[in-house]
Amino acid sequence: MIDRDEAREWYVRFLLHKVRHDTYPSSTYMDLIERCIPRKLVDDYLEVLVEKVSESEFPSIDLLHRIRCVIARLPRHDHDDDHDRRRRHGRDDDAGNKDDR
Repeated sequence: MIDRDEAREWYVRFLLHKVRHDTYPSSTYMDLIERCIPRKLVDDYLEVLVEKVSESEFPSIDLLHRIRCVIARLPRHDHDDDHDRRRRHGRDDDAGNKDDR
């Protein structure tokens, strides 16, 4: 018997396939993906969105916004957190000179 996580993964993969192969992907499909995408498929979804904008001379503003939102939801590395903490405290050890930011 299929469980909830397996069903959700199938559902998102189905929609992701449609988005990947449609010249002008459905905003509704992308909304549905974004509402329930499992973490392990986020990279695949981001890749599809980036491919779509890369293939277009005039990329969709909606797709660009979606890419930005997906990126904002990605986990941060500990290195990034350390760098941000140093910047908040006026110490940007990685950059060497704070004025070069």
